[in-house]
Amino acid sequence: MTLKQVGPGQWEGDSNELLAIKDVRQILTRLKKLGIDLLCYDITFTKVYSQQTYAQPYGFDFKSPRMNDLVSIASHMSHRQHALSFDDFNDYEPAVFNEDDKTNTEGFISGGVTKGRGFRQIGGLSALHLELDAANDTGNIHVDSHGYVTGEGVYDWSRSGEHGYWDLGSYYLPSLYGKLGDGRVGPMVRPIRTPEGGTRWIIGLMGEF
Repeated sequence: MTLKQVGPGQWEGDSNELLAIKDVRQILTRLKKLGIDLLCYDITFTKVYSQQTYAQPYGFDFKSPRMNDLVSIASHMSHRQHALSFDDFNDYEPAVFNEDDKTNTEGFISGGVTKGRGFRQIGGLSALHLELDAANDTGNIHVDSHGYVTGEGVYDWSRSGEHGYWDLGSYYLPSLYGKLGDGRVGPMVRPIRTPEGGTRWIIGLMGEF
């Protein structure tokens, strides 16, 4: 089965052919460095979102009969381990992910459109986002260009606007965003002050390089 483009930068086809796409291999490498070897979980790739020609977050949809195991390891990596006794001097690693807890306001807002349970990589501008639906054995893993989680349960809302504009905007309205060299451009609508002291609106493009 050959690859078939089914939307802007979106590809479906044989799982092995999807695995060969550069965007997929980049994410697998990032996951492995964090401690998750995704290919060990009987993964079948079903769809790829490529960044090669489109400005959307890149990643992939997949199926796995071991989704509960994936949820378990992601959940474990979302909590810093602590000493269990007074003579435990091990240097425990900090949490790698933060799970969007839908029982509180911040987690509910962040996980509002997540299918299943959502785990966001902590820190950094570019951040992995895992959406794992154990009930249906399906998942999505993609890279948000503007991560906004800085710690366990800590969201930097001053950075969430960029996430909303560049990541969510380009995903839901891909035709309004485009690649320009190594950067990308998106729509801009904003008011400016006229020489007479009034206000008028301008429509144009803004870029990120």
